[in-house]
Amino acid sequence: MEAGTGLSLIGDHAYQQIFSKLRGHPAAKHLTQEEYDFYGNYLSYIESRNFPSTLYVINLQHDSIALKSAEIRLQLGTDRIIEALVHELLDLHLPMLGFPLGELVKVQPLLNHYAQSFSGMCN
Repeated sequence: MEAGTGLSLIGDHAYQQIFSKLRGHPAAKHLTQEEYDFYGNYLSYIESRNFPSTLYVINLQHDSIALKSAEIRLQLGTDRIIEALVHELLDLHLPMLGFPLGELVKVQPLLNHYAQSFSGMCN
């Protein structure tokens, strides 16, 4: 499915697109297969020239914890596309190995003081 200025795929279609970009890189293809076996239809792949960088995102549902997606956002238009893609595949592999997930929380500036107090209680 085309999404505006890029490509957005899930599940098997995401796997096939990632796999096709890794021609000549058998170890990276093997890693991609392992990730698809683990994440299945939760695997999401988006590519665009408009991304400021390449990154991965694991989206969780919080009310009854569940995986929503494991997403790779690939920045096109650079000469390091394969390297960036493999880097994000390795990052997505960490939860598979049992490493904990970090979580990004955005706080409005007005609530900064309260967020800092809460953060201090969690550490």
